[in-house]
Amino acid sequence: MRWLWLYICGYVIITLKGTDLESVISVASLAGVEFGQLRRILPDTICCRVSVADWRRLRGFIPKGRVRCTVIRKVGLPFWLQRMARRKALVVGGLLFLVMTYLLTSYVWFIQIRGYEDVDPGEILAAANRAGLTRGIRKDDLDQEAVTKHLLQEIPRLAWASLLVRGTMVTIEVAEKAVVDVSLQESGDMVASDGGIVLDVIPIKGSPQVASGDTVMKGQVLISGRLAPYEPEYWALDQAGRTPYLRADGIVNARVWYKETGLIPMVVEVREPTGNSERLTQLIIGSFVLGKATPSFEEYEVAVKSEYLQIRGWNLPLGRQEQVFNEIRVNRYELDYEDAKRIAKEKALKRLPEFEEGNLQNVSYELITQDGVEYMEATVVVEVRKNIAEFAAISAE
Repeated sequence: MRWLWLYICGYVIITLKGTDLESVISVASLAGVEFGQLRRILPDTICCRVSVADWRRLRGFIPKGRVRCTVIRKVGLPFWLQRMARRKALVVGGLLFLVMTYLLTSYVWFIQIRGYEDVDPGEILAAANRAGLTRGIRKDDLDQEAVTKHLLQEIPRLAWASLLVRGTMVTIEVAEKAVVDVSLQESGDMVASDGGIVLDVIPIKGSPQVASGDTVMKGQVLISGRLAPYEPEYWALDQAGRTPYLRADGIVNARVWYKETGLIPMVVEVREPTGNSERLTQLIIGSFVLGKATPSFEEYEVAVKSEYLQIRGWNLPLGRQEQVFNEIRVNRYELDYEDAKRIAKEKALKRLPEFEEGNLQNVSYELITQDGVEYMEATVVVEVRKNIAEFAAISAE
């Protein structure tokens, strides 16, 4: 630890130039002067390190006119303090920066939420704000227990909540309650999700209301869950004061037709990068962004990256935002008739459910004009064979 002591007390690196240097060093050493890193750099020049106290004593042993002593470098805390004393504005600014950093890190500037699935994070944040957790609140004024209690009371879907305070960020961690699907206990019918022609009916529970070859409309009852009076369960439910209904179940396969349209302008705009870009930087203080970032391009795409200062893992509300503006050129291409039909048809097909290639029934095309713009419209009709039975609960009578 000698080097640390030397730094605290201060030391100088000097050169001694002249004749009979060995005698000077010997006499000074006998008097208690300690030389460090002593080396000869020229035949008549020696370089060494001595403490500040020994340097003052050494000058008394240097014969005037025969040996010249030159200070090459001053190192240590005393010399650093002298330099700082001459730079008062820098010292004051540094102290103010430390004070401001300490004060700013005493507040909450960032709030994040983890663990949510179905609950809207905005709802959690709003409830936390009403409980006192807001950006800009002092960490000492934050009652974590009160916030978590308020969250559980205001949002019944939460089973657990906690706050984790780290630096200027507060993390709200939540866990949601497991929801039991009560719909499985409901009574109701199997109804048609789409209109079509019935191919076959496979009832699992309930009474079928349609047969193969029937044409059905959307919402029509396919398999009823209503019990007949001769069935044993009818009287058991009736005596219990419940509606004599079961939860119907089954499969009803049908032929269903779908029609969709696809629209594509005959003149297509394509945005292409030119390769030119501008990089602009802004200062971030808390939730405020200082400075304007306006590129010289008329058309552009922007990529934003934000970085915050950190001290030992604590995020400070100070940072910078860098925006890269990439210039875009808008080119207009006129589609030919066949390309327009192909693209419009593809757009229509994307909106349709999956079907076998042979079930494409009809495709028609038409040129239309909307708001002065010419479009190619493709109308596609397909046939799909699917299970159209879906459960519909009934209200209690």
